[in-house]
Amino acid sequence: MIKSTYDDIKNIAETNPKEVDCPDIGNDKRGGCPDIGDDKRVDYPDIKFVNFSKKFGDTRVFDDFGVCFLGGKINAIMGPSGAGKTTLLNAVAGLIEYEGQIEVGDENCVGKCNASVSYVFQQPRLINQKTVFGNLDFSLCSAIKNKDERRKKIVDILGQMGLGGTEKLYPSALSGGMAQRVSLARAFLYPSNILLMDEPFKGLDKDIKSSILGSLLDLLNLSGKTVLFVTHDKSEALALNATIFELTDKPIIGQFFSDV
Repeated sequence: MIKSTYDDIKNIAETNPKEVDCPDIGNDKRGGCPDIGDDKRVDYPDIKFVNFSKKFGDTRVFDDFGVCFLGGKINAIMGPSGAGKTTLLNAVAGLIEYEGQIEVGDENCVGKCNASVSYVFQQPRLINQKTVFGNLDFSLCSAIKNKDERRKKIVDILGQMGLGGTEKLYPSALSGGMAQRVSLARAFLYPSNILLMDEPFKGLDKDIKSSILGSLLDLLNLSGKTVLFVTHDKSEALALNATIFELTDKPIIGQFFSDV
């Protein structure tokens, strides 16, 4: 698994990908996007892995791998530990280099991806020296210069996440579930059309997880973001109405994803 610092969140990318559908490649199983007719996902990019290969030291995790995750949809990635689930997210986020290419909309990223993404890690990774409001404002200040506009967006999303009235609290005063809600709110505020989530509910108890999943699903339905969601818990994927993709044990060679 690739470990990343909070600086990675700030430096993932600076520009938004152009968004078009992946080409229809018919019965080709090398990662093509299926034709799903006239839906409303045209503003959000498909993410297509083509001849994707990656190894760490002598360990090859992917070898000539292909898959396409549909734009504007929630795509859950499951599989055994060490199979490469987080590697796929880190590749899209531009945190690692690889062989082959990743197509994000009509942008073809060879060797390293430069897509603009929001990334929710297993840990909230909030800035301890900033309040809840300050953490969220930090993610918006470069994109929205008007302070009143930023404040409105922050107050609105805190309400949607069940965090109204927490603006002045510091991370040390938050429960684990509250901190993860702030992390999710930050990801939604960041101006990108791609949301990556790496087991964001790991370690939370059932009731807290259920509550967060409900709030998250409402936000996802409103935003229409392209979501890649790594989880070991199938019930989480089902709660988000996700399309589930299953990875086999490594190395992943060719087309080894299948809908469950």
